[in-house]
Amino acid sequence: MDAARPALGPLARCTSALALALLLAPGARAGQDWRSVADPIIQRIPNEAGQPNTLGPTAITQDSDGLLWIGTQNGLVRWDGQRMTAYRAAPGRPGALPDAFIQQLHVDRQGRLWAGTMSAGLVRYRPDSDDFEHFPAAPDGLPHPSVTALADAPDGGLWTGGDGGLARLDPTTRRAERIKLEPDRSAPTRITALVTSRDGRLWVGSEHGLWRSDPAQRRFERVSGVPAATVRSLFEDRDGRLWVGARAGASVWDPVHERLQPVRDHQTEGVRPLRHEIVAITQARTGDVWLATKTRGLLRVDARSLVGQPVRQDPLRPHALDSDALWLVRADRDGLLWLGSDRSLLRHDPVAARQVATLFGQPGRGRGLSNDSADAVLTFQDGRVWVGSPQGIEELRPGQGRVRQLRAHSAPSPAQLPEGAIYALLRHAGQVFIANEHGLYRTDEALTTVERVRIAGRAPTATTWALLGTAETLWVAGPDGLWHLDEDGRSGPVHTDLLDQRIELIAAADAGRLWLGTRSGLALLDTASGRHQDLPMLRAQGKALQGLIVNALLTDARGRLWLGTGGAGIYVVEHPLAPEARVQVIAEAQGLPDLNISQLLSDEQGRVWASTDDGLAWIDPERLQATPLRLADGVGVATYWAKSGARGADGTLYFGGVGGLTAVDPSQWQAWRQDPAVVISELRVDGKPWPRAQWAAAVRQGRLTLPVGTRGLAVEFAALDYSAPELLQYGHRLDGVDNDWVATQSRHRWATYTNLSPGTHALQIRASNRAGHWGSQPLRLDVVIPAAWHQTPALRALLGLLGLGALFALVQGRTAWLRRRQAELEQVVAERTAALRASQAQLEQMAFTDALTGLPNRRLFSERFEQLERLARRQGQGFALLVIDLDRFKLINDQLGHAAGDALLVAVARRLQSRLRESDSVARMGGDEFAVLLPFPADAAQVQASCERILAAFEDPVMYEGQPLNSSPSIGAALYPQHGQTQDALSAAADAALYEAKAAGRNTWRLSAG
Repeated sequence: MDAARPALGPLARCTSALALALLLAPGARAGQDWRSVADPIIQRIPNEAGQPNTLGPTAITQDSDGLLWIGTQNGLVRWDGQRMTAYRAAPGRPGALPDAFIQQLHVDRQGRLWAGTMSAGLVRYRPDSDDFEHFPAAPDGLPHPSVTALADAPDGGLWTGGDGGLARLDPTTRRAERIKLEPDRSAPTRITALVTSRDGRLWVGSEHGLWRSDPAQRRFERVSGVPAATVRSLFEDRDGRLWVGARAGASVWDPVHERLQPVRDHQTEGVRPLRHEIVAITQARTGDVWLATKTRGLLRVDARSLVGQPVRQDPLRPHALDSDALWLVRADRDGLLWLGSDRSLLRHDPVAARQVATLFGQPGRGRGLSNDSADAVLTFQDGRVWVGSPQGIEELRPGQGRVRQLRAHSAPSPAQLPEGAIYALLRHAGQVFIANEHGLYRTDEALTTVERVRIAGRAPTATTWALLGTAETLWVAGPDGLWHLDEDGRSGPVHTDLLDQRIELIAAADAGRLWLGTRSGLALLDTASGRHQDLPMLRAQGKALQGLIVNALLTDARGRLWLGTGGAGIYVVEHPLAPEARVQVIAEAQGLPDLNISQLLSDEQGRVWASTDDGLAWIDPERLQATPLRLADGVGVATYWAKSGARGADGTLYFGGVGGLTAVDPSQWQAWRQDPAVVISELRVDGKPWPRAQWAAAVRQGRLTLPVGTRGLAVEFAALDYSAPELLQYGHRLDGVDNDWVATQSRHRWATYTNLSPGTHALQIRASNRAGHWGSQPLRLDVVIPAAWHQTPALRALLGLLGLGALFALVQGRTAWLRRRQAELEQVVAERTAALRASQAQLEQMAFTDALTGLPNRRLFSERFEQLERLARRQGQGFALLVIDLDRFKLINDQLGHAAGDALLVAVARRLQSRLRESDSVARMGGDEFAVLLPFPADAAQVQASCERILAAFEDPVMYEGQPLNSSPSIGAALYPQHGQTQDALSAAADAALYEAKAAGRNTWRLSAG
């Protein structure tokens, strides 16, 4: 990204042959794990209207088909990743939910879905009839209406727990055997959690401690070593260990020593025992165990050390928890974590977080980045990472976060780093050099001292864009050309024959030659002679490379030159210095998310990673195909700064952008290979919705019979890839109707057919996952339409013969009528379109122009000033502002009336436009005040010429109703940036000059002396 600042200078990725060897070395090492200080990407699931959901989930599970079921306080929701189907409570209605508050969900070994409610007992979902079987509390049934825990029991039974204690339900007889855990208590023991371990034991959490059964689940005993306190949640991890969540912390059961090992919490002040109420526990594919707390957010726990890292709500950070009050956390079959807060349903991918870490910048953060602009990145052999921003430099370490900081100062000083963009950081000759918007600086590796670096003949505060260190020389570049600083202390300019001296990139080519990226393209410079050489690759590609800005340059293991451009994608050049140079372009057609390339880095497997203005991508070096990385892949930063990025010694890749820093561990990277199942969400027959109970069982069997005479069929479908449903692609095909797959996007997942004939039609539906890989098993459904009596072949033949004669006449008459009607409609559309365009143009004119004179108003003038100021700052040139005030205007207004004053203002506007260039901008700021922008190049001579033309335009008075209106202009002028670098500052300087012109007798002009 280059917006609002000049293109940034390159980092020192090519500083030596050793660095290049490290960059391209084969093999893979584990990169740094930044998760303890990174910001996990937690996405709030939108509803079907695209708005944030307000489910407030209390339970979640995944059924045998892969569908997600979400329990809430307002009913049950089935979700296929696209459509949320709600089941509301309707007490007393057969087959309906008897209670809205769902406390627990469970899918048993037979694939049956059970839901425990707060006040109506238990229900079982019946997919064939799309309704529920109710198991209420009864003398021989469930002991209590409130069911809070469920688990599988032997012989197809179901363990239930709740306020009525523990019971084993036989779904066939609907009878429940009640288990009394504490015989000496008259009241039942309230059950809070159930889990069946891999050895067949049932573990029971209650308000009085923990119980366990024998492997046959017939006898129960209290677990000694566990306090007689409330157990809120239970979970068995993949190693067979039992995790116990309580009202004041969490522990892991040690079966050898028959005791609990406490889980500790990593706080700012150190590691301490966890003291929060744990409401749910799950384990991610990464091995980490996640704990959901009642009021303190999430905890990601290392399964070996039992130390957790907190994940809390942060309203200022995108993609964070929306609340610290959680109900649930659960991992699905694809490894995604589902979180239920008191506000909504959320999603997190812990595998993606291990591969890609995001460190968002935010002022006041304890351990993370304190600035949201990661302008430049520098890595060290010991794993340290420096991040430069307009506010200074921050040093980060994995596992620790920010350990030290060098703050920038608002007042430039030779011994202080000034505030402003940092375009490059380079470690050279035992020091770190800083390419700053206000000059070249250096510091030690401890960030303790700063000093400005002087180069002979160069202004001390000259903007520095690029740095490169070679054996004995530091190369420095900026808008003022190329400079050198040698180890023996000699320094000065490098005189070159380049037409464009604005150098944004420096990279080593070979002995004595440098690659230079200028605002006009790429050049190969011989440092001894100062001459640039013609490049064969430019001839191979024509003139396409000559006008491009090169933001990034990389040489791969095969000697190919990779060029990341500003707006044209990536150019890969084979034999760049040979006559047979060949250029290949990687653009959006090859998978790039954006054509503005910010940085290129290579990993140890030879893949090339690119940061862009729309996320990251990695490129297969053989096929030259790009795979974009999006938010679902853990990439929280959307737009990256040009040339901001570096590779760590361990292979971790760092990219700086607008919002923070992205750390990619290529050794952990795995493309999303999930093979999503396709399900049918809704059916419509002849335009009318068909109840799910009429087709659910048939669809599962793969053969659907429709009513006799059916002509139209519409099928809504979805693929069960929940990681990023909006990125999925679909295709459908009906044999005998579609010759090929009909492509469909995620927003319109319907296969619609009309005029279907009787018979059997094979409908196939396929889907891709979020990475674009098509599923291996398309859904196949045989659709059977029985023939009606009038659809028999004999009757059709007879009707066809009778209708042929009538059809010919009807076609002729209707065609003539349609042509007339078409002409009438086209005329109406043309008239309404013209009226709409005229109205739109009038609204735009009213918003941005002065109603009296037709000139741009103050709002449009301010926008043009901002555009001109950004362009001038980027190109290092200036412009001028003229402020014009009419002499004696108030006297004319008072003596001759407002009509005369208005006529004078209109005449002034016309005369100003007639004496200014087309590139100049004139506006009425209000009353008798006008302003003019003179674009660059603008100096005092141009200002004088423009002002004299304006004064000459008013030598003849303006006539109004035969009477002269004697008024002349007084003009104040100011130059950017000499007299001001903001609109307010420049306007103040021009106003001061205007007052001097007024004092000098009016009808003259003055240039600001400030």
